[in-house]
Amino acid sequence: PGGTPDLSRQPTPELKLGPTSPEGTPDLSRQPAPELKLGPTSPGGTPDLSRQPTPELKLGPTSPGGTPDLSRQPTPELKLGPTSPEGTPDLSRQPAPELKLGPASPAPTGPGREWFDLRTSRSPGSDPSFHGSLGTQAARTWSVSALETYLDCPFKFFAQHVLRLQEEPDDEEVMDPRRQGRFVHEVFEQFFREWQAVGRQAITAANLGDARRMFAEVVERALARLPNAEAGLERTRLLGSSAAAGLGEAVLRMEAERPAGVVKRLLEHRLDATLTIVTGSGTRTVSLRGKADRLDLLADGTFRLIDYKLGWPPNKSRALQLPIYGLVAGQQLSPSTLGEAVYLAFKGPRRVVPLFASLPERDEVLAKAQQRLADTIDAIERGEFPPRPDDVYRCDTCSFASVCRKDYVGDI
Repeated sequence: PGGTPDLSRQPTPELKLGPTSPEGTPDLSRQPAPELKLGPTSPGGTPDLSRQPTPELKLGPTSPGGTPDLSRQPTPELKLGPTSPEGTPDLSRQPAPELKLGPASPAPTGPGREWFDLRTSRSPGSDPSFHGSLGTQAARTWSVSALETYLDCPFKFFAQHVLRLQEEPDDEEVMDPRRQGRFVHEVFEQFFREWQAVGRQAITAANLGDARRMFAEVVERALARLPNAEAGLERTRLLGSSAAAGLGEAVLRMEAERPAGVVKRLLEHRLDATLTIVTGSGTRTVSLRGKADRLDLLADGTFRLIDYKLGWPPNKSRALQLPIYGLVAGQQLSPSTLGEAVYLAFKGPRRVVPLFASLPERDEVLAKAQQRLADTIDAIERGEFPPRPDDVYRCDTCSFASVCRKDYVGDI
């Protein structure tokens, strides 16, 4: 009735068979052989392929030499849909191809049902929560290092500090970066405690040799607790090799080359405070937690902040820890002021990387850090946690790359 061929009502083609067996089935051994017509044959009776007629090949117009003139062949007709005013195909107006799907499979049962329900009930791509926007969050006291993680990647901050997901353990035989960092901090803390315990204060050119020997002794005692493979790597990192100086040499020489002597060192110093900051919208207070690797009180009335970095130092234009620690310490130690802030980095072209080079630059760095701190806290309280790292190479070592959905969200 719809006009389509009804195959069930088509006449059955007549099939003619030759002789049959006594049982009435076709006797294939007695069927006549089909006639095969070949062209001229050779004297031996076999087909002479060189004398077979050539099939006719029809081509369009030819050139004067008799060869096909491809430039004059008829162009196949290509039918396109609506075009733009310039006459080119308007792809946005082409008819969408019809996609026919068969019946949907039934929902799974058993152990797969929970997974199926989670997948089918997830947020659609148009939902803000799919892109990491969760709405207003309650104000909290954050550590400065956690806020710096937000600048690295908002979703990593969310996974680590809001959801408190556990990082996958590293299966390698050597320490992961987090354990390496703790080990190096412990070594330097122990060295300076022992240095001060025997009545030493500043490291100078005169006592630099003594400091090197004591530091090597502290390192060897710490390495004795590690497996041989790890001990070898950490010995090179801290004490250096014939190819390059270690991190310890950079720390000791930095202090010996500074003119102002150290009066007191505050090691792994807590900097928890309610800090008053100045931003573009006015003055406000924020509650913070923090711990400075090292804070030196100097003889000239200033103080120096030092942050140990096993990797590369952070970009100063987005750093938070050193400048904010400087503001908190300045508030707590007033009238002492921040005279120097440096990263001691194991990677990079320089071991000692200053946060600023002059007092005017210091004031500019601290002002920008206050605005960056306020913007970061505001974004967290708005509930903005998109998977958007500041550098996609961070994803190679991130423990949460398998759950951040950055490849589906499409925001990077």
